[in-house]
This record gives sequence, C-alpha cells and structure tokens, in this order.
Amino acid sequence: MPESKESVYARARLGEKVGWGKRPALLVVDFQRGFTEPSPMGGDMTVEVENTKRLADACREKNIKCFYTRVGYNKDGSDLTVWSLKAPGLREYTRDSWMYEFDPRLGIQEDDICFEKHWPSSFMGTSLVQILIGMNIDTIILCGCTVGGCLYSTAIDCLSYGYKTQIVTDASADRSEETKKIFMWNMGMKYGDLLTTDEAIEHINQMEPMTYSMLY
Repeated sequence: MPESKESVYARARLGEKVGWGKRPALLVVDFQRGFTEPSPMGGDMTVEVENTKRLADACREKNIKCFYTRVGYNKDGSDLTVWSLKAPGLREYTRDSWMYEFDPRLGIQEDDICFEKHWPSSFMGTSLVQILIGMNIDTIILCGCTVGGCLYSTAIDCLSYGYKTQIVTDASADRSEETKKIFMWNMGMKYGDLLTTDEAIEHINQMEPMTYSMLY
C-alpha cells in the first residue's frame, strides 16, 4: 500500500507551527466581484466574504491595517502578457468591468490599503512589501481567493519575505473544493499556520491596539 501523504510529510518534518508575531496585518487577496460572484472564472463565495468582513472588523478594532488586492488589466491585454495564454478569461477583468470591482460586502474603509496587481502573488509588481516594512509588520493574516492560485502564490511570498503567516481557512475560497482542500493542506504543511475566522478573531481580541510611528 502506498505511504500516505501525512506520513510522508511527517517523516520529512513538515507542518510545524510558526505562530504569531506582535505586529500583524490583514491581507485579502482578490475578493472582487468577478471571483466572488457567479461568473465564468468565479463562484458563490458568500460565506468566505462574510467571514473576511468579520475578520477585518476585528482588525480595525485593534488598529490592524487591512490590505486588499485585485487583478485588473488593459483592454488589449498588454499588461497581462503570457498569463493570458494560460488564463484568457482574465482579459475580461478590465478596469471598467463589474468583475474588477471589490465585493461590496467586504465593507472596505477609507483607511484600508488597496492594490491592483497583474500576477498571481500580491507582492509581485506592487509596493506591498515596502509598506509592510515601513509599518514594521511581522505577521500576515491571509485570506481571499483562489486558494490554488493567487492565495497560494501569495502565501509562498509571505514566507519568502520572512512573514509569519496565518491562513484563515473559512475566509478563503476556490472554484473547486477539491482544489481548496489539497492546496490549503499543502500551505499548512509548508508556508503558514491554518486557522478559522473565530480562532483568528480570538487572538486579535487579546492584542493591544497597534500604533504606526510614521502616522503620528
């Protein structure tokens, strides 16, 4: 009988906990209408969006900064380049399309920080890491979509840039539950800790409110 993936990873000593640091930020990946609502590249992500809203509200109570990313492209696809060959549906995510709009159920606030990105990772081609460094952030609370794509790529870069990463399972979504299950499991083995919205909020509620030296 083939060895289970659990025993293979245990033998490899994968899956240890990274825990929380002292200065987290919330990073919400691509919860825009073209993914969170029924569309050729999306689906009904209502539960995950609502959990993200709860998470963001808890963060704001402790002055934890909330970051949101979305994909968006020129009408001719010139800033999409090779990815348009693999995922031609992304050509529809132009800045005048409803699919580009953030899901209004997120309740994004004026002081939240929003990015447009062109590639899977939220770090690639954006100023995200520079802002996180400026805020002295050491932990990323990560959620969004899709688990097997942009969220996964972002989780790898969170680790690569040295951030402790807390991946919120029920505030993250994919088009396929099977894909979500295996990619989420793999992220928990290699790139961050897995936890629920309630568990993340419980930890946040125990924190002291954060301050940012450059803002005062």
